[in-house]
Amino acid sequence: KGLNTTTWIWNLHLDAHDFDIHTSDLEEISQKVFSAYFSQLSIISLWLSNMYFHGARFSNYETWLSYPTNIGPSAQVVWPIAYKISEFIGLVC
Repeated sequence: KGLNTTTWIWNLHLDAHDFDIHTSDLEEISQKVFSAYFSQLSIISLWLSNMYFHGARFSNYETWLSYPTNIGPSAQVVWPIAYKISEFIGLVC
């Protein structure tokens, strides 16, 4: 094995997350794992809340409540914009 394999890439990732080689203090290792875990959870929560916000902001829920048989529920109003663009570039006659 040498630099022609991907082993060195995996070792870079493993060494960064191997807290035992950096320190032997159990409290410091626990703090690092705890902070890494909760920072990842905060990023995931931010991402999910952003999805919920944009889904509610750009939805056609009120229109769908008015005409439930003619309009399908959608989280984003994309088709009118996509139709105008496709009309502009000549995809729709």
